[in-house]
Amino acid sequence: MERRRGALSRDYLHICRDLHAQVTEIRYGRAQNLTGIEKAATRIRSNRRLTYDDIEKIRDRQIWNADVFGYWPSRTEVESILKSAEWDFWNLPKRENKAISSLLLVFRQIELVSVILRFVIPKHYGIMSPPVEKVLGLGPFRRHPERYRVYLKNLREIRDNRGFDTTADVDMALWALQLGVLDNLLADHLPKNEYKALQDGFRRDSKLREIRVGNLTRQIFSDMPRVELAEALLATNVELAGQIAGIEFERSVRLLTQAGSSDKLRDLVNDRLPDRIREICQDEYEFTKIVVECNRAVDTRNKAVHWDRAPRKEEVEGLIKIMMKIKQVEKTQCRQTKVSDIELSYPGTDESSTMHEGFWQEHTVDELAVDQGIVVPQQLGGLIGAAAGLWDDEEDFQLFVKGIHERRIEGREKR
Repeated sequence: MERRRGALSRDYLHICRDLHAQVTEIRYGRAQNLTGIEKAATRIRSNRRLTYDDIEKIRDRQIWNADVFGYWPSRTEVESILKSAEWDFWNLPKRENKAISSLLLVFRQIELVSVILRFVIPKHYGIMSPPVEKVLGLGPFRRHPERYRVYLKNLREIRDNRGFDTTADVDMALWALQLGVLDNLLADHLPKNEYKALQDGFRRDSKLREIRVGNLTRQIFSDMPRVELAEALLATNVELAGQIAGIEFERSVRLLTQAGSSDKLRDLVNDRLPDRIREICQDEYEFTKIVVECNRAVDTRNKAVHWDRAPRKEEVEGLIKIMMKIKQVEKTQCRQTKVSDIELSYPGTDESSTMHEGFWQEHTVDELAVDQGIVVPQQLGGLIGAAAGLWDDEEDFQLFVKGIHERRIEGREKR
């Protein structure tokens, strides 16, 4: 009754920790007292030895169901390996990576490794289990040790944030939260107001929400380029896809044009960006088309970011399409920058120098025009329609472009 009288005023995770034994009884048909195993394992840390008898104490079937975490090797399989090794548990968690790798070589499964570490040093370790992984929002990892390290990082953050004595306490609290509250095992075993208070506590828990969102979005934002993320979101969330693509479009334009924070995006697209995108264009027609598409992309970006009205799906698709072309230019610029930064040394001298000024250096359209004595339009308006009288219609222009391509192919074949 003491727990229930103070239940509504205490932190909900600490209450979940107190409910751990009750949830194990509902789940497995008997309450599990893990404190007894902790006491039996206390000497292991200072002894620098891990025997098979120690393993038997940790997986004591009379106290709890350790076998649910995986296949425990037999005495004949691992006893000789355990005897020949020195286990430096005393310096954990400082030498954590080495300890985890060494235990994995013997026990093969990260879950079994986590069971051993949890009872040897409960202050810093918890058992890796599907219910706790679920409530933390942990996804797949390429390597099991990496997954366990992130798992421990999350548990320790909650331990320090919520005033738990040990990481193992956090592990038990989250296990009881997932199975008892979120999966409803406690629904018929607690007063309704207490059960609802636990549900509300979970919904209000900003720290746990921060950890969950971080884990759930880790793969999306770390492994997937923003333009691909926007493309993937098109089917389910056009507004978010437009916002991500719009922000990334502006970032790329400002990077390519080396713009300052006060420069307007529309001016950059019309005045500076054209000089950067010429190199991916096969002809003036394609160049003009991309510049026009970039201006449309600015319109879509403004709709998505400023919320005046949400862009349509086809508008966001157009924004993503032009973003992919801009990314081509961005990759080219990065390669050229790396080449221009190469330092040259001259044999027989102590002199070293960067490449001659102008070597591998990009020239703007205006600089090339001055060198060649020609005049080019300075604004988009001056470019569009400048050659309107040279072709009768669109079909005539396409035939002209086709002819240029055919002559280039003929020239290459002759060489």
